[in-house]
Amino acid sequence: MFCIAVGEKLVQHSAASLVDSSKHVIHQLKSSFYYPMWILAYATLVEALWIEISTTKVHIIKFLIYFILIAFLFVLASGDRINYSISAPLSILAFLVFFVLMIFLLHISFLLEIISAFFGFFLILILILLSRRKMGFGDALIFLNIGTVCGITGCLWILSLASFFGCIICIPLLFIKKLNAKTAIPFVPFITAATAFWMLLGQQITHWYISIL
Repeated sequence: MFCIAVGEKLVQHSAASLVDSSKHVIHQLKSSFYYPMWILAYATLVEALWIEISTTKVHIIKFLIYFILIAFLFVLASGDRINYSISAPLSILAFLVFFVLMIFLLHISFLLEIISAFFGFFLILILILLSRRKMGFGDALIFLNIGTVCGITGCLWILSLASFFGCIICIPLLFIKKLNAKTAIPFVPFITAATAFWMLLGQQITHWYISIL
């Protein structure tokens, strides 16, 4: 009974968080030029992913899981950009959903899924401690989901790419004094862009990197 009660509370909090985040997205769509560009980018990404991986039944299932992950990240990115916060209940519920999908639909090993998920989670926790909490706990929860879907290699590449994209955007803004060292910068939009990039070109990047070692 206790587990059922906890599950109901988690679902309720997650649903409320999803509704709030969706309202923010809709509000921004009505008031900003940039959010239609996000929607266009998302539609383009989905089409590109479909062309890239939708060849067999397994690939189609993988595409659908990627589709859900990117949609989830887009919602969180909007919330992170507006409120600088990420819903913990929504992230945990998403992790449970992805975990079940990967095990029962793609038949990934239970142990491998646990290792991959918590590798991403603890990787960001270590960075949070090293950065003296300049990164948020929500980023660790996001990488819990990324590790579940993309694996250990995906976590490493996505973190590297997100940091690289962040530097490309933020360093020029520092030079022109639009930002300073104390400015809070939402990291989830960069994580979302890095995840999309890895989904499209991850295998090619990994093969290229191995070939030059």
